[in-house]
Amino acid sequence: MKTITINEKEIPVYCTVEEADQYFSEKFGGENWAEQTGDNKKRAIVTATRKLNQLTYKGFKVDVQQPLQFPRYYKPNYASKRNYTSEANAVRIYGKSYILIEEPEEMVFACCEEAASLLQKNEDSVHIKNQKLGIASTTILGNSVSYTGNGTADTTAVCSEALFHIEKYLMQTARVV
Repeated sequence: MKTITINEKEIPVYCTVEEADQYFSEKFGGENWAEQTGDNKKRAIVTATRKLNQLTYKGFKVDVQQPLQFPRYYKPNYASKRNYTSEANAVRIYGKSYILIEEPEEMVFACCEEAASLLQKNEDSVHIKNQKLGIASTTILGNSVSYTGNGTADTTAVCSEALFHIEKYLMQTARVV
């Protein structure tokens, strides 16, 4: 299990600072990550992991005591089964076939994207400052800016780039009428 140490405490995470550095070195626009301090990177990864860990995933944990959502037993949909050809990872539980997903690369990517999103939200943007102050809209010299919602920034949502990487693992909900 991957961990990051902050204040002498080992915290489980989906990716390490080194993995995030590698990810952003290959990504267009990854320069913002490189400009961050090591402590900021660690805190962003820990916070991103905690946010990703609160999502509802398909399947179930291998051990109910494990701190993170992965490794887990996962039942892929019929169309994606061809992506999981390794019988070594297949198990049968109560007559159903599941695949053991230990550390999906997609979780590393999602954690990197969410960490970068958190750091970007923390920058000194006048719009973010306005939202934190509770300003819903403003007009200056005839130009207006409106903020969605009640004038507060949504700090609980996971960024769309992170969700893109892990959507196949997430539970889908539907409204029944």
